[in-house]
Amino acid sequence: MAAVVTDQFRLSNASNFVDSVTSASNSYYVYLGQPSPDSPSAGFGRTSDFDTNVPSPTDNLQYAGFYKKNILFGKKVNGANIRRVIRKVTWTVNNRYDMYRHDYDIENPTPNSNSSRLYDSNFYVMNSDFRVYVCIDNGSSGTNTKGNNSQDEPTFTNLAPSAAGTSGDGYIGSICSQYRLVISLSLTLLSIL
Repeated sequence: MAAVVTDQFRLSNASNFVDSVTSASNSYYVYLGQPSPDSPSAGFGRTSDFDTNVPSPTDNLQYAGFYKKNILFGKKVNGANIRRVIRKVTWTVNNRYDMYRHDYDIENPTPNSNSSRLYDSNFYVMNSDFRVYVCIDNGSSGTNTKGNNSQDEPTFTNLAPSAAGTSGDGYIGSICSQYRLVISLSLTLLSIL
């Protein structure tokens, strides 16, 4: 049976999961297990091309017993350990970024990253100070549909949409104040990415 999984469905599931983890009536654990060798009997189908040729999930009692026997250590996950995250897009000079638009789809992909979904496009960036900015305008026009290369790292802190700098590259952004990463948390998260 086919299913259509929309972005809103994914966001709702993420919210529900975070709410579930923070609820006192639930317990979640993350664990590290013994690595599996490249043999089908020990690794349940894991092979050397596992990253590119993903096998079908194994869902049986033998598999459940296997991972329980091979747990090395675990940690209970609570509200202090969980965050909703977005894909990291670091601002780089001379890169061209997509503008935020609500109408990207299969018929109208983003002009630079050619994405059919807003969430797969590069419409936001993180600067060197760990602040996140949304690209409202990238200097595009009727003759320049992809926009300009970004020349100025956004550093402004006012909430009004502003030019990123003085180069005249046409980029106008808006700071997402709620997405400024706390330095200690960002270093923890960025070290595992």
